[in-house]
Amino acid sequence: MTDPFADAVDVEPRELSRGYTWAECPRWHDGTFWFSDMYTHRILRLDAEGTPETMVDLSTRTSVNGTEVIPGGFG
Repeated sequence: MTDPFADAVDVEPRELSRGYTWAECPRWHDGTFWFSDMYTHRILRLDAEGTPETMVDLSTRTSVNGTEVIPGGFG
């Protein structure tokens, strides 16, 4: 069987930021990295230095999961 990742670029993962309860659903949008932190009920983005900024705070919800970029913004 042929290795499906044989042509993949060699990259080393690196930590961008820490301190989240359950970071998920990463998206690259308008030159910034977005993700949701499920149990703090937030959608965040990281700037070029890795500093987080809360973009959406849904504290009234049980959890937040997922981000989706759709025409005109996020859905």
